[in-house]
Amino acid sequence: MTVTAQTKISGQQLAQIFQAAGLRRPVHDLGRLQRMLNNATFTYTAWQGPELVGIARGFTDGAYVGYIADLAVAKSFQRHGIGRQLLAQIRRDLGPQISLLLLAASEAMTYYPQLSFQQDANGFTQLRQW
Repeated sequence: MTVTAQTKISGQQLAQIFQAAGLRRPVHDLGRLQRMLNNATFTYTAWQGPELVGIARGFTDGAYVGYIADLAVAKSFQRHGIGRQLLAQIRRDLGPQISLLLLAASEAMTYYPQLSFQQDANGFTQLRQW
């Protein structure tokens, strides 16, 4: 398995990994998915040979904070450390002075504390209109 930074992928590939991971995303709107890729400040991908098996995508100001918008690993590759490797590479590249933030799906609430993320009770969300 190979983790790489800034790999160019298509909106179709993003849709496929979201579906394989079981993430709720606008997988039928390829233009929107492509904008999600184009406008991220960082994208990391995990590959098993030619197969995309994981992605982490997000935004940073490069000085204080980074937001993980998506962490997706195909269900058939989960529990193999791929998400951990993607997040570790982000941490290495952004450095220790940048806080990482994310919103977790309810089924992932026990995953992130294992990776030294602390649950934050004072955040707020204004939900999108799909």
